[in-house]
Amino acid sequence: MKKVVALFVLIAITMGMMVGCNNKQNGKEKQIEKAIEDVVSDKGKVDIDENKFSVKDEDGDEATFGQTTWPSGKAADLIPKCESGKVIGVVNSVDACVVTLEGVSEREYEAYVNVVKNAGYTTESGEINVASAKTYYGIKGQTTICVVYTVKGSYMAITLDSEK
Repeated sequence: MKKVVALFVLIAITMGMMVGCNNKQNGKEKQIEKAIEDVVSDKGKVDIDENKFSVKDEDGDEATFGQTTWPSGKAADLIPKCESGKVIGVVNSVDACVVTLEGVSEREYEAYVNVVKNAGYTTESGEINVASAKTYYGIKGQTTICVVYTVKGSYMAITLDSEK
């Protein structure tokens, strides 16, 4: 899975090129998939589907990048759903998930932090607030969640790491 995460930047750039060019499942897309698979390993598998893609490593661990709806399955099931904002990016795997939203107000961020706390993410928890951003983090069992809100852009990122 470490290879999958390490390839995130390469894959994100590739997806950016594909989205920008509005490529559909064509020869160029297949070439990109093959190039990424070669980097992952001989047993790795990449699947590109319009605005999202999945990478599976030789151990069968899979991460999905780029979807724009609230994720389900894998580590995403451990994150309380946020009803505010618009999902603009997701990275989801068995043991980690990142959801990025835009259009979230400061009040909505604070309400979501309360949802996270009520879901039990309160062990070793804390908050960091500066002029441009607010952060809440907490642990529940073997799972850590971090919610970061940027004041200026009204963006919120929810990061979860689970050691199942």
